[in-house]
Amino acid sequence: MAFAKRLSGAIAFCIAVSACATEQKLNWGRADGKPFVAVQFENDRTTCSTEFQKDSDDFQRCMGRKGYRQQAE
Repeated sequence: MAFAKRLSGAIAFCIAVSACATEQKLNWGRADGKPFVAVQFENDRTTCSTEFQKDSDDFQRCMGRKGYRQQAE
């Protein structure tokens, strides 16, 4: 019984670690070739997040219309 608990704990730990290892970190970048300006990005992000607080897909589209896209690090 104790072995089974340790084994299931070890399996759960391995699954959790592997999920973290495969998670991709995404950053915003300019899709239109213009230089990335941090102040402008923050203004655009605030505008999009205010307009689309509940729908992340609409937020993504809003940022895309402003010339940004998410890219993997």
